[in-house]
Amino acid sequence: MQFLREFCGTLLLALILMFLVVTADFVLRLPASFTASAQDDTTTSTTAYLTIVNSGEADTLVSLSAAGTAEISIFQSTGAHAQEGILLNRHVRVEFAPGGAYFQLNDVSEPLYDGDVLNITLSFASGRSVTVPFDVLAAPPTERINFITLEDFQFTNAWVYSTGSAAALQSSAYEWHLPAGFPLPPVPADNPMTAEKVELGRYLFYDPRLSGNGTASCSSCHLQALAFTDGLALPLGSTGEIHPRNAMTLTNSAYSATLTWANPNLLVLERQIPIPMFGEFPIELGITGHEDEVLDRLRQDPLYQILFRAAYPDQTDAFTFANITRALASFTRTLISGNSAYDRYTQGDTTALSESAQRGMTLFFSEGLECHHCHTGFNFTLSTVTAHSTFQDRPFFNTGLYNLDGAGAYPSNNTGIFEITGNPEDMGRFRPPTLRNIALTAPYMHDGSMATLAEVIQFYADGGRIITDGEFAGDGTVNPYKSGLVSGFILTAQETADLIAFLESLTDEEFVTNPALSDPFAANAGVAVDGG
Repeated sequence: MQFLREFCGTLLLALILMFLVVTADFVLRLPASFTASAQDDTTTSTTAYLTIVNSGEADTLVSLSAAGTAEISIFQSTGAHAQEGILLNRHVRVEFAPGGAYFQLNDVSEPLYDGDVLNITLSFASGRSVTVPFDVLAAPPTERINFITLEDFQFTNAWVYSTGSAAALQSSAYEWHLPAGFPLPPVPADNPMTAEKVELGRYLFYDPRLSGNGTASCSSCHLQALAFTDGLALPLGSTGEIHPRNAMTLTNSAYSATLTWANPNLLVLERQIPIPMFGEFPIELGITGHEDEVLDRLRQDPLYQILFRAAYPDQTDAFTFANITRALASFTRTLISGNSAYDRYTQGDTTALSESAQRGMTLFFSEGLECHHCHTGFNFTLSTVTAHSTFQDRPFFNTGLYNLDGAGAYPSNNTGIFEITGNPEDMGRFRPPTLRNIALTAPYMHDGSMATLAEVIQFYADGGRIITDGEFAGDGTVNPYKSGLVSGFILTAQETADLIAFLESLTDEEFVTNPALSDPFAANAGVAVDGG
């Protein structure tokens, strides 16, 4: 019976593969070393993806290269949401259109021809590499998905051809309205900005139905009136769990070189956003274990039926967490602030800044205080990247906030990028946040341990913090890992007031009241919108 079952299974597999080869206008010819099975795919797209799923025992995939006449986007899955697509390493991409299949490499488009060969090389941390040849039989493809297993990795090749009108599948391009002097922010090629995705993301951002228990939304910790922070020292998750780090402002996060306080590996919003959605240590939105329930809540709403269809018109069922992530990322990229009194002053309005704020500006940019070394440029942070950046700096600094053991230790749940790198010199190193709207984002520091701007200025004037008693006692001024930029300075009471006046001039009132960034549910209900 076992032999009969295996024989029948093999026969069925052969028939399925034969069906694919016979009926599809475009297929991948599998090398003899591969085993394959076929499965229906109900998701349509105009992009071909190669999804890499690590079984848990394999080497870490470190790079992938493709040579030939196709372009591939690579995603790595590490858990239950494998197929949702966490971007690992995108090289090139296949574009399918009613006229055929095309590939782009270095901005040059060429057709995909019958008989072309695509060589995919995967390199692993152990040093081994695997090169897989694929023969292109014909173009264009039809909707088809093949699962291919190689050793302890599983590859999913989804080749989809749109038979509808190209115009019908296009969403409205997003029109940027950037402040004067602001460059375009970087946008991933696999998640282009569209007005429809931004609008969907706005609704999702403010919707508590996106949490596991339906009680919290992204906006719970990111209130517009507070420049998308929450006013708490430490935020609370949907289940009441306290997060160990202060809710960082989302102001100009489109330009952030890295996301969050202390992770040098989170470079794009599409990779950061799933963390509060699915993370369990601590729980924030708490979706894990409630995935189907959350999607069903959204799917049953007639408004979301319209919004998802508009944002992803080429998909049969657009209700996926991958699409939710893309929409949230698109909306978050629109949270751009650059119309403060300081901005108006630098653009020629000499009345925009008070005399006190002007004196404070001189102090801020002076070498005596050194503020501008970490908080520089149009976004007032060294951790900035634009669409035109050729080099991406990822700065993190230890400012001498703690020194628990006299040897540089920080509290065990807040050790900075040390918890990622394990490098002792990274102890207590955190990302410098933007100072835009800083007067609205108290309390301060990565753990919310300072209540006022005056307290922060005194901390830097002291060259670190001395805690005389309690569990965090220690002299941060002599922390061996402290940045040399935190050397201390002396200010008079008037100079401190002037510096605070300048920092307050970075507040953008238009940004924190902009209806386009506000809660659409409150607006639709006729309730006064305050961003909460």
